[in-house]
Amino acid sequence: MDKVIIVGAIDRHNYGDLLFPILITEYLIQKKIENDEAFSIEYYGSVKSDLSAYGAVETRSTRELFETKITNDTVIIVAGGAVLFATWINIISYLKSDLFFKFINVASKFLPKNTMEAILEKAFDFKLKKPFIIPKQKFVKVHPRITYNAVGSSLLSTLTASDKKYISKHLNESDYLSVRDQKSFDNLKEIGVEKEFFLSPDSALIMSDFFPVETLQKKVEKETIYLIDELGKNYFCFQIGLKYAQENYVLIAEILDKIYSKHNVPTLLLPIGNAPGHNNDVALNKILELTTTGSTKILRSSNVYDIMYGIAKSRIFAGTSLHGNITATSYNVQSIVLTSKIPKLNFYVETWLEKDEINIVEFQDLNTVFSNLISKTFRGYKNLDKMKNMVYENYSRLFQQH
Repeated sequence: MDKVIIVGAIDRHNYGDLLFPILITEYLIQKKIENDEAFSIEYYGSVKSDLSAYGAVETRSTRELFETKITNDTVIIVAGGAVLFATWINIISYLKSDLFFKFINVASKFLPKNTMEAILEKAFDFKLKKPFIIPKQKFVKVHPRITYNAVGSSLLSTLTASDKKYISKHLNESDYLSVRDQKSFDNLKEIGVEKEFFLSPDSALIMSDFFPVETLQKKVEKETIYLIDELGKNYFCFQIGLKYAQENYVLIAEILDKIYSKHNVPTLLLPIGNAPGHNNDVALNKILELTTTGSTKILRSSNVYDIMYGIAKSRIFAGTSLHGNITATSYNVQSIVLTSKIPKLNFYVETWLEKDEINIVEFQDLNTVFSNLISKTFRGYKNLDKMKNMVYENYSRLFQQH
């Protein structure tokens, strides 16, 4: 193995997307040390980006992927949740401004999807038909190892028959494939993926091994340390995406106030996804304005490690973010899934957690469920070590021929 190339939606300011290259890199650094190996690592998103201010990696554009030096010993890893069914329409709309996001959404209602895709592909000079599907045929003289690591495909049913055929064709040609939940596994079987592939927990689950709380304290901003010290050892960490919050602002604010009044548990509002289409910061600032007890605080930092720390130090986490809930699992923090209307999140926890560990809750029931959980001692996730071992086994298989 001479080079590892990591490809994904790692160029947008969204916590879950930014985690993938960080965790893979930490694993590879350990692998280098243990095996005395020498290889380089490169990162590619849809566009060139630099989100290092948020603890993330710098990326090159996938347009440059076919200009870098690639050999038969190169490993290409496509990593991330929505990479299999990503389109240029949604990728570009998430990368640009909120206004552009709205424009793309409106335009896609009047223009056929394929027409919109073709326009964007030409306008931005993209080299791939689909953002993160990498055909073997793109490499004429060399044969790199093309892999897909713990990807999500729970929404494949939304694709056209031709898109499903295109995806299954190139996944069948890949050198390694793993998915992160049972629904994704079943969906790939249904669209014609016949090669052997694997079911593995999300690779972010091992973050607490590489970034224990003591390590995070040295990486987070001082203001975050002060804020969490002020909240104390027993606080509620709450996150929500804008589209889920818009009709529930008043209800959520009232619940957070009730939780403090009844249990003396303050709340930390945690913006995880601030890219267009996610806008956690907008939603949580509105909720903060509506609370009345003064016990609710908001994390102002958008750094990946500050977000990890905010969840890791909490007593209970609740959120609409899949990777917020995965972070809670990694640090053995009891989690509440908001809500039943988020398929990828529901499918994931139903695949990996025990039934008595799953709390899928609608907003109107949050206060009751929180009260039940806070009154009992949480002794940790029963299968956490087993799930982490599965992540390491997945990585071992991914690199086993190199």
